[in-house]
Amino acid sequence: MTARFYCADLSGADAVLNETESHHALHVLRMREGDEAELFDGGGITAEAVIEQTDRRCVRLRIRSRRTVPLPQRPSLTVAAAVPRGDRLRSMIEKLTELGVDRVIPLRTQRSVADPRPGRIDRLQATVISAMKQSGRNHLLKVEEAMEFSVVLRNAAGSGQVLYMAHPGRAAEQQPVIPERDALLLIGPEGGFTSEEVLQAADYGAHRLIWPEGILRIETAAVVFSALLLSRLHG
Repeated sequence: MTARFYCADLSGADAVLNETESHHALHVLRMREGDEAELFDGGGITAEAVIEQTDRRCVRLRIRSRRTVPLPQRPSLTVAAAVPRGDRLRSMIEKLTELGVDRVIPLRTQRSVADPRPGRIDRLQATVISAMKQSGRNHLLKVEEAMEFSVVLRNAAGSGQVLYMAHPGRAAEQQPVIPERDALLLIGPEGGFTSEEVLQAADYGAHRLIWPEGILRIETAAVVFSALLLSRLHG
């Protein structure tokens, strides 16, 4: 299998890997001049290339061909999720990238216990790229800055997204997925959404999603319900 690397600029005849990607190519995969690679820019352009020059921190490749990969022909999915503790946020982002989620918003709720700083959000870019390399995805998952629950609701309503809220309840309360419109999935903190937040989301027309087998952790719920919605959005 041809190794894949992220390169933000694939517009010229040559491409240069950044220091992180160069390190991976040279010191992890032990690649050398003449080896072939697949490049992607995160915006849908991919290229077949061959390594033509290396030094200790840089890999330059000659592009042989390129193509544009269109976005998936389905409505988009945004996940607005409370931030799990520790390294579980990185794991959640990794899995949502693999699944094909389009955007993630760290969600501030009344019971939130973790709030990522901008620097931590920036570092998640490396996680996204690593997951894209493994999964073959070509369009970057966008990780936004943290946002208040009420602001997320207003923005979703203003943009015409269908709201879905993962929240425990009776199976009869689960509502159908609308596959023809962009969707936003709300995932609460470990203590769950408050009754006030549930009512507020209902006022915006949020559809209830329920896992019948028990209470899921944040990152598990994000993956489970994202997979459910994406399977329906693909029609």
